[in-house]
Amino acid sequence: MFSRRQLVTAGAAFAAQASAGSAAPVTADAAGARLYNVRDHGAKGDGKTLDTAAVQAAIDACARDRGGTVLIPAGDFLVGTVELKSYVTLHIAAAGHVTVTASAASM
Repeated sequence: MFSRRQLVTAGAAFAAQASAGSAAPVTADAAGARLYNVRDHGAKGDGKTLDTAAVQAAIDACARDRGGTVLIPAGDFLVGTVELKSYVTLHIAAAGHVTVTASAASM
């Protein structure tokens, strides 16, 4: 049995380690809990730029890290064909709009 002092001390040490910014590998507990914003992968969301490569890069990164959620944030995203993968959730924000184009040549 732990004393209250031991629990508080251990909790403070854990919080200090977590806030130190140490990048830990993805564990079984964290698998599927990550968020991948397509803007972080180069998407513009201006309605003119073809964002297919950025959306696919976010999906691929998510799948490589054993799953999570790919976020399409607010903006107008123009995309072609993308390949969704297992354990990847695609979330389109309320102000996010995705326009699908048959090919880049159709622009």
